[in-house]
Amino acid sequence: MPTQNSYHLNQKRLWRFVGFMSSVNGFLCYAKSSSFKRLFGEWNLLKIILYTLLSFSISIIMLFPKKYRISRSFLLKAYVGVLVLLLTSLYSFFYDKSNNGKPDLLGIFSSASFALMSLSLSWQIDLGFEAELLSFFLGCLTVQLMKINLMFSIVAAIFCYSLMILRSKSESQSHVGTLRTQDHVTVEIGATDGVVEKGDDDYLNSFQYLEQQKQDDRCNWRKYEEKLMMHEYEELIG
Repeated sequence: MPTQNSYHLNQKRLWRFVGFMSSVNGFLCYAKSSSFKRLFGEWNLLKIILYTLLSFSISIIMLFPKKYRISRSFLLKAYVGVLVLLLTSLYSFFYDKSNNGKPDLLGIFSSASFALMSLSLSWQIDLGFEAELLSFFLGCLTVQLMKINLMFSIVAAIFCYSLMILRSKSESQSHVGTLRTQDHVTVEIGATDGVVEKGDDDYLNSFQYLEQQKQDDRCNWRKYEEKLMMHEYEELIG
């Protein structure tokens, strides 16, 4: 158990580090890429302040995701999922509309970094939109590589396949943890039901019957011992 707990702890620290570094690298690369200039124009003071606040907030959330985890309410998770879907759809619309040239390496690195950030987020929390966010950034990366050269789609496919395998592994571990929790709850409920059943009249009657049988057996055993001792005594006298 200590070895397993230390393994999970190191795994969480690793994914936190990966998520934090990926988010920092992604925002830095995207800020200097041609995709940003085509979509948002040249830098000014307001854009610098807003971009710095956004990138800093997301990077801190990636470093401490458990502390910023929202409620597990299905309704709230649905709201967050719809919000993420709308934001990614708006970005895709304006990106396709303004970005007609070939992407640069910084834009490709930013998409790959954001994909790793999404994968790290899916390993640490479960809000329902991590898989869609990962698929979105992987799709952006694939399109960017294909715009440079169609042969790069093979590289994109290998990278996407690797991240999807890791994503599936995180889902399987989360499913196993949920099953263990359910089994634990079932055992506790079963134990509680057992205590309740012990208060029933049928159980008390059966318990009293068993106790009576034990007492009868003890009396019979004592009678047998007394007869045996009398027989041995008679043989000694005779």
